[in-house]
Amino acid sequence: GPFHEGRIIDLSYAAASKIGMLKKGTARVEVVAIDPREWKKSKRQRKKDKVAAAKASAAALAAPKAVAATLDASADAVITAAIQRQYLQVAAFKSLEAAQALQNKLLDSLLALNESANVVIHPSDQGVYRVRIGPFASTVESLSIKNAAGLKSFGKMHSVYE
Repeated sequence: GPFHEGRIIDLSYAAASKIGMLKKGTARVEVVAIDPREWKKSKRQRKKDKVAAAKASAAALAAPKAVAATLDASADAVITAAIQRQYLQVAAFKSLEAAQALQNKLLDSLLALNESANVVIHPSDQGVYRVRIGPFASTVESLSIKNAAGLKSFGKMHSVYE
């Protein structure tokens, strides 16, 4: 904090929270200089790795599971909903490049919020590229992302199921 004898550096509240020093108020920290060129290169690589992981995850999750045809209609609807994957659709584009640009912006924003979520592009037969976050394990998880203040600038997100 700012009123301690011998203080060399004052951390932001967020930084203090991340290193677990809020209760005590002081801590020894190590300050390391970051080369901006190396940081940017590392950030680009992390983004590429995350996009590759998202594509692999989406491909693995894309295959729907079969449901027995002997179930009554209401049970069938419940099971169908249970096996579908929930996503938040952010936007849809006719241009793959525009979809990829939004995908990159979303990944940057999620990274800044310390959120780990996939951002995938779902192409359609009509030539539309849907940019979606997910899939989510629960509605609570999707609502957490949907209501994140750092993502409000992307507009209203809609829940979709596949």
